[in-house]
Amino acid sequence: MSHYKGRLAEILLETYQNASARLYYDGPPPRPGQYLQVLSAKDQEQAVPVSVFPAGTQNETGVQISGNLPEGWEPGEELEVRGPLGKGFELPKRAKRVLLAPQGNNQLGRLLPLISIALAQGAEVVFCSEAAPTVLPLSVEVRGLAELAELIEWADYLAIDIAIEELDELTLGGRGRPPKALVAEALV
Repeated sequence: MSHYKGRLAEILLETYQNASARLYYDGPPPRPGQYLQVLSAKDQEQAVPVSVFPAGTQNETGVQISGNLPEGWEPGEELEVRGPLGKGFELPKRAKRVLLAPQGNNQLGRLLPLISIALAQGAEVVFCSEAAPTVLPLSVEVRGLAELAELIEWADYLAIDIAIEELDELTLGGRGRPPKALVAEALV
């Protein structure tokens, strides 16, 4: 597991693309679906690291992250960063109809990094959720969760983000059967 020194470059009060902060560290950027674990370098009582997910791409000013940061963390906070961790999503090169389906409002930002990858390979993208992120490219269509079953029949790639407690209640069935070419991945 890789360890890096990092810092909070800024905390976002207005959740741009559902990111909560911008984190800067020298390690490799997390792929969509991967996460980082962060610990405050000054807080000796923080026993459990905070898991944060990318909510955008990494550049010279850091990576936008989504996660519940502890109270008291401020811009400039020095952090111990572990990761990237997790397998992450693998968007197939052949995917031309991409369906992103976060199942809760607190998970909206964790699928966003897939959008730029899908659009770069010429795919159509539908974001299927009860609430939409505040900023999406105009080429991304937003639909409600009530249409999920119908959209699964359309898609050739599905990425879903769901809490483990909701996994048993998830139903993806629709009027017909999903195409055999559907590739699906979940962030649980």
